[in-house]
Amino acid sequence: MCAYEINQERLMALLSDVDMDQEENIGGESSGESSDEEIMSNHDSGSEQEFDKNEDNDVVQYIGKDGSIWQNVPFPKTRATAENIFTNAPKVTATSQNVTTPFESWAIFFNFVDLVVEKTNIYILKVQVKYKDLKNARLTRRDEINALFGLLYIGGLHKSSHVNVRDLWASDGTGLEIFIATMSFNRFLFLMRCIRFDDVNTRMERRKLDKLAPIREIFEMFNQNCEKNFSCGSYITVDEKLEGFRGRCSFRQYIPNKPAKYGIKIFSAVDSTTYYTSKLEIYCGQQPLGPYNLSNKAEAVVRRIIQHLQNSGRNITTDNWFKSYSLAEYLLEKKTTLVGTIRKNKRVLPPSFSQPKNREVKSTIFGFRKKSTILSYIPKRNKCVLLLSTFHRDGKILDGPKCLPEIVEFYNKTKGGVDTTDQLCATYNVARTSNRWPLLVFYSLMNLAAINARIVLLCTKNPPLKYKKRSLFIKDLAFSLIAPQIEKRSKISTLSNNLKLSCQKFAKKFCANIDEQQNISPPAIRLKQSRCQVCGNAKDRKTKTTCCKCEIFICKSHTNPLCTYCYGPALQDTNLIYDDMFTCCNE
Repeated sequence: MCAYEINQERLMALLSDVDMDQEENIGGESSGESSDEEIMSNHDSGSEQEFDKNEDNDVVQYIGKDGSIWQNVPFPKTRATAENIFTNAPKVTATSQNVTTPFESWAIFFNFVDLVVEKTNIYILKVQVKYKDLKNARLTRRDEINALFGLLYIGGLHKSSHVNVRDLWASDGTGLEIFIATMSFNRFLFLMRCIRFDDVNTRMERRKLDKLAPIREIFEMFNQNCEKNFSCGSYITVDEKLEGFRGRCSFRQYIPNKPAKYGIKIFSAVDSTTYYTSKLEIYCGQQPLGPYNLSNKAEAVVRRIIQHLQNSGRNITTDNWFKSYSLAEYLLEKKTTLVGTIRKNKRVLPPSFSQPKNREVKSTIFGFRKKSTILSYIPKRNKCVLLLSTFHRDGKILDGPKCLPEIVEFYNKTKGGVDTTDQLCATYNVARTSNRWPLLVFYSLMNLAAINARIVLLCTKNPPLKYKKRSLFIKDLAFSLIAPQIEKRSKISTLSNNLKLSCQKFAKKFCANIDEQQNISPPAIRLKQSRCQVCGNAKDRKTKTTCCKCEIFICKSHTNPLCTYCYGPALQDTNLIYDDMFTCCNE
């Protein structure tokens, strides 16, 4: 049996329940008069057929290259289906409904600062042997790492991503005073050089199974925080973005139509109305055999990235790289609809849909099945736009000079979620030039954390309306991160007077634990030399050495020296938040 006869039997089975008042016309051929309407086609007669239901209401059938059958008339409307009933507005979840400040909302996404401190100290202990002076090579702590993040946010606020770091610490009036007051220039460079997100001692073993080993743990924690702290709305955009990077990386991509052209590709699921990033996935090519060896096909990527949104009645909007009819059918089974453009080479499309020649501008051809719709729209001469939707079930055309189909209008409104988020990240980008791709990914997480944190704060019961201006939110967040570090630094007696006054000014203005109504007097200057408080007055031993924990003066007889290798683990075992290795160091 030939293909023509197979398609003919399939069409006859579909229309067996329809009473035909006249003889059916197949392919425009009949024993009597020709049919009232014919579909012109330049392909085989078995690829597309026409059936007349009756004289007044003609039903035209289109057949795709894979045998898919579409008709030009919508199916009768039925009650709302399970995959199209989500109507809840975006809202915060129980884990984030009590946040009241920018720092609190940011902290629910960046709850792994202690992990960064731990991994960074592991690397510092490894490289300390290369430094003769441990003044700037000492171990770090939580307050200092938070201050580092705060300075990066302020740098992004001033659009200084490509400004020389030394210019930010310039003392000739062109630098930023907040940078000078928070930490020294050399300390900032050391921390940026040493910040790590995994244990460097075990990285090589983990990289045998995972190319993303240097950032995997923190990246997964951030994804989980994004999923659980906010409930997205009805419409989700799935798309890709490119984080610009020209350093060495085995999975660096070249995408010529992106602004950066070279970089790391990240797939993203974003709320189309609030621009909240719900989930991320880094494209890292073919992974080694193991738990991270997953398919990189577009359909598999979409399935993974929206797994937490399935069975919720939401709609997913994608472009033609992700779109396929098999993906649409899969999502319908998961009570999720799909809208997006579709490539011309998809076999589910009838050939006439992808042929714009000899068609009028602003004209539209629809094809309907029971749970899906395709259309071919001509926006201008010799160009057609193809869309597939399982969200729309009719062929509504909007009023206006463009005669735009409702499906196209819906796609235009919901397709820009990822692109808008990418623009928001670029506006106040914290990224600085680096040859380390894990640090680039971390910069991206910092940008998204600030955006998501602001959305969460504005969706609480009593949102602070002043944070509708995004720059104010980032500024308050940055100062909240920096405040504890400045407060501690303002009490160091060895700082210069100008630097001390600058620290006091910021401490008075931004530290939450200092009363703004109280005048802060300069901190008492500790004596550079005093009697050993362990020996007492009897021996009267003068000393300049102090205990790094309780800061009392001790002589050499009561000092227990530790090497740099033993000093860090000893403090970590006792869970102390340690300050400087040497209190006499000038930060």
